[in-house]
Amino acid sequence: MTSSRAILILAAGQGRRFGGDQPKCLVPILGGEGSLQRLLRQLLLLAADTKIGVVVGHRAETVAAAVGALSSTIRCIGDASLANGSPLATIVAGLHSLAGDRHLQGAWVLFADTLYHPRALERFLASDAEQLLIASQPARPDAAGDLVGVRYEPESSRLIALGPEVPHSQGVMAPAVYWPRSLWSTLAEAARSEEHTSELQ
Repeated sequence: MTSSRAILILAAGQGRRFGGDQPKCLVPILGGEGSLQRLLRQLLLLAADTKIGVVVGHRAETVAAAVGALSSTIRCIGDASLANGSPLATIVAGLHSLAGDRHLQGAWVLFADTLYHPRALERFLASDAEQLLIASQPARPDAAGDLVGVRYEPESSRLIALGPEVPHSQGVMAPAVYWPRSLWSTLAEAARSEEHTSELQ
């Protein structure tokens, strides 16, 4: 059965701080593969029935070729214009590409240049949260496979800890966020505001 949630992987940035012209998510680090290929292989095992999209920008053709070499079912979204965009603009571009699929309730957003612990990634994707969910992995070595979830409560503007009893302040943020469809328009408005502000500066 097809999932009512999609997965977006952000792979549009230039990664200037990483050095070189090659997209940093494709730089071989494990077994000759980059972090993007590793993440895609994990997702193809953990979420085989889920729509997966990769948002591209810098060296879009190169990233798309690497994605296509792994799977013909993963769609690449975006173009070179996103290379200089903010993470927010990249997320919105990805969500916009999903908007026509009315059965989708939300999307998990992950970063192509991040190494996710397999158990933490599995728990995050298995979450049944219907609100904004931000995931972090505890900094403690003995809890490397535990996922600490944080749910945002709009009414009280509080972050509510989920999962293992580890205070959020003891965790290191991992870029893993579940965006329910109800917040997509809010994100789009924030991106437009951000763009307008940068034009005025």
